[in-house]
Amino acid sequence: MSPGQRVIAMLDTLENCYAVIFSTVFGEDTSGYDETVQELRRLAEAQAGYLGMESVNGGGREITVSYWRDLDSINAWKEHPRHRAAREKGRTTWYQYYDIKVVKIAKHYDFKR
Repeated sequence: MSPGQRVIAMLDTLENCYAVIFSTVFGEDTSGYDETVQELRRLAEAQAGYLGMESVNGGGREITVSYWRDLDSINAWKEHPRHRAAREKGRTTWYQYYDIKVVKIAKHYDFKR
């Protein structure tokens, strides 16, 4: 099952959960970024409280939304040693800018064909 299919499969569980919205503008040097993202996704999937993730990129930008059961789960992921190392690499090398929003999902609607 692809990451997108996993997100679609778990959408009914999102109400009263949390989303972390990570928006980036890339700098010129993104060497090693794709490999690190794949590793972090595998690690996140193993984290307690992780519900899913979806991401889009293009034009030197990326928006990733990860879904979590609660704030404690988000904070545990934030402190994961490999995630901390990747954040530092992002600040020093990959990103020109980034923005993070943590939001509680009060209501969720979707449409499927």
